[in-house]
Amino acid sequence: MRIGFLVFVLFLSTNLIGQNSVVFYDALFAETVSNVQVFNAEKKFVGLSNASGGLVLSESDFPIQVKRAGYEVVFINSMIDTIELTPKFQEIAGVSIKPVNKMELYNSIIEASSDKVDKTTGRLNGIYFESMLMIDAANQDTIRVDKLCDMSISKVGSKKKIDYTLYCDDAKKSYQFTGTGNGELSGVSSDTSKVANLLKIIPTFDKNLEFDLVKTKKYDLDFKESEITRSVGESMSRMVFSGGGEYKKLITVDYQDKVMHSWVNRTTRDRAYDGKGIYINFTKSERQIEFNTVEGYGFSTIIDNAKVDLGTDGVLYEIYVVKGFIQDNDVEVTSTDAVKKMNDFFESVANSDGLARFYSFELIK
Repeated sequence: MRIGFLVFVLFLSTNLIGQNSVVFYDALFAETVSNVQVFNAEKKFVGLSNASGGLVLSESDFPIQVKRAGYEVVFINSMIDTIELTPKFQEIAGVSIKPVNKMELYNSIIEASSDKVDKTTGRLNGIYFESMLMIDAANQDTIRVDKLCDMSISKVGSKKKIDYTLYCDDAKKSYQFTGTGNGELSGVSSDTSKVANLLKIIPTFDKNLEFDLVKTKKYDLDFKESEITRSVGESMSRMVFSGGGEYKKLITVDYQDKVMHSWVNRTTRDRAYDGKGIYINFTKSERQIEFNTVEGYGFSTIIDNAKVDLGTDGVLYEIYVVKGFIQDNDVEVTSTDAVKKMNDFFESVANSDGLARFYSFELIK
């Protein structure tokens, strides 16, 4: 019943002819699945599911291939409302787990995985995507920007680090302004100084490369044993870290034989804007890292998902952002021009009306 209602709400919110919302669902754990990556028959990236597992698809997108770390790959031939995913992690019922210090176990997994990272010089090819929704609720103005390109990440490794260089091809950008135009957000250009300054608080994509596991500091955690659960599965095991306080954290780690397959860090923080001064609150922040365990071990997918509240001059701006990289060996990039900052690269890309939206934002009240 809950899934059916969610599909209905998402369908109403899209209001697009010939498109429907699907929900990706884990029947075993009775929960929706976020960050599901969908590709069409030509192996082109179609979209990414949101926090409630929702994604808007067209009939023309099918057949589709569905991927998500920790789940079996699924092929779907035609439109259906709910797509069930089979988790690779399934806890072994009735098995007595030998007591261990869970924090020490986690640290040993991180160290073992770091030692396994492939530092061979080479290329990692795939898709870069970015979508941003910025809302000035007081003036009823909204900006939506979608960006997509083929990306090749050149890596030159040594014993202590890996140096990365980004190359991009076939870039597309869509910019849309809606509203009254009475506020600071302008519908004239996607590169207004006001918007650019506001968005400087959002971490740039290249910062994610620091999560390559060559150095382990980014994966340091400090939790009490009572805040950690450990479940042993047949093909994959899982650790879940949950902490409260001002910043609520939920970290999920899937691993096998002390080799990490995926790491998801979710942080939420509740604060209210009093209408005075400068106010910044990362209401929600999620980073998902998936690792290639078949070829040379290293990151294969990096996805950032955040909701930031920014108050200035008495106006509250709500900023929703999703961005990331998905490895795809079928992608070829011929550009020889290195890209230092993705924002600078996309500034020279002309706006296009032909870029389909690949993400459905959920507004947090």
